[in-house]
Amino acid sequence: MRFLGTLLLLPACAGISPLRGRAVVGRDAYVIFVGDGPGGQADLYGVRTDGGPVFQITFTSVREAAPALSPDGGTVAFLRAGSTTDSAPARVWVLNLLSGAERELPLPPGGAHPERVAWSADGKMIYVRAGETVWDLRAPPAASAPRALAGPARAAAESSLAVYLGDPPFGRAVPCGAALCVRTDTGPPGGGGGGWNGTGDRQSRGS
Repeated sequence: MRFLGTLLLLPACAGISPLRGRAVVGRDAYVIFVGDGPGGQADLYGVRTDGGPVFQITFTSVREAAPALSPDGGTVAFLRAGSTTDSAPARVWVLNLLSGAERELPLPPGGAHPERVAWSADGKMIYVRAGETVWDLRAPPAASAPRALAGPARAAAESSLAVYLGDPPFGRAVPCGAALCVRTDTGPPGGGGGGWNGTGDRQSRGS
């Protein structure tokens, strides 16, 4: 099983969770990730970090990708394909981890496919990178009302969408072809494998 995961520690809250019987909300740390299901499609899965079996969170016949947890821990935003024939997950969905309710957040038609989602710090907005455009959408229960961002609003969204590395951060992970690169502002840190290119990117050797 291949997977891409994020550590999630959810706050306590009343409700029926898709994770019930597997992890206690607000007490247990666990990972939510994308894994290949029995039919080869990508669904969302979870596992507690202190051990135990992997458990399935979504059950669909289409591909899913890029889960991102809301700041309050109650909702996961992710990408989902519209049909089994879609070449990539290209629709934005949210899943309430407390009730199991799902909702699609449509983007305007005709644009590039979404690649990544993230949340604003207050959890009221969802940011979506789609090609050269960054959108914000109001998080449920509000109407999504997608808006293309520019200027300071886009800079704030880009900060949420970035995957920073190190503490303090020395760079961020960025796509480069089929691999990932580490982009820095001051050049490569010392040591480690892989190679840096002329733009300050360091290509990962992992898959």
